[in-house]
Formats: sequence, C-alpha cells, structure tokens
Amino acid sequence: RNREEELRNLHLLATEVGLLLGGKMRSSAPANAWMFVDLGENHELSFYHQGDLINIRGRIDGLSYSLNVAPQLPPADIVKAINRKSARNRALQ
Repeated sequence: RNREEELRNLHLLATEVGLLLGGKMRSSAPANAWMFVDLGENHELSFYHQGDLINIRGRIDGLSYSLNVAPQLPPADIVKAINRKSARNRALQ
C-alpha cells in the first residue's frame, strides 16, 4: 500500500513539475515506478521515488544529468533545481 501511495504522489509531483516547466507527462506502463516528462524535442526527465529521495534524471541533446530531491520539496523549488542543473549541462556543450 505504501508503494502505491508513493507512486501516486510521484505521478502528481512529476505532472506538476512538468506543467511548471511547460512539458507534459508521458504515459508509463501500469505499476511502472518511473514517471516521464517530455520538455521538448531535446529535453526529457524521469522521476523515481527511492527511499527518502526522488531521483530525477534528465537528458538534453544526449547529455545526461541527475539530481536527488526530498519528496517534501515544493514543485517550484524542484523546477529551480532542474533549471540550474540543465543550464549547467547546456553550458558544458
């Protein structure tokens, strides 16, 4: 039951973050622990709840990045962290 609730909350969080970033959720298989967000042709995110953290992995033009955030972090703060991390990746290209 706890895992189902975690997945439901993860889906809500990924949806909210996706909307704030101007992207959209991509459907995942039932009971899939990963949630995917498309932010455009060259940027995608995946969310995974593991232990006390949410692992967010992104890919911009084939370059990957990742960050871990607390589930209690507000979606707007998660968006800021994603923007900082993705901007840093773009600067490295």
